[in-house]
Amino acid sequence: MEKLVGPDASDNRVDLIARRLLDQLRSMGASETGRLPSERRLAELHHCSRNTIREALARLRDRGVIEVRPRSGAYDPAAQSRSAPRLPEALAALDLVGPEVARLVAMSFGTTMSNGSKKSPRG
Repeated sequence: MEKLVGPDASDNRVDLIARRLLDQLRSMGASETGRLPSERRLAELHHCSRNTIREALARLRDRGVIEVRPRSGAYDPAAQSRSAPRLPEALAALDLVGPEVARLVAMSFGTTMSNGSKKSPRG
């Protein structure tokens, strides 16, 4: 007869949930922020306890698949790197809007003269 309780049964359940979570990450991905659902929500979805979910997430964390942040949740690091702008893209965007934003700010403070040159904000 198979053992229904004890470390073997628990480990198998945790591994099963960890595999399911990994499959879900690969097929659907996480949200735009990379954040996975809460432990409570995952437990509801997988019909298991939060402790089982916590152990499954810890196994995925130990394998480098997810990042777990205390009091914040579990995150897919790959999703975060996809959503974050790369430095060259950010600098190119700044080159496009930076001068216009600076001009508008200067105008709102009345520091631009009629010929386009700037004067000191103090007069």
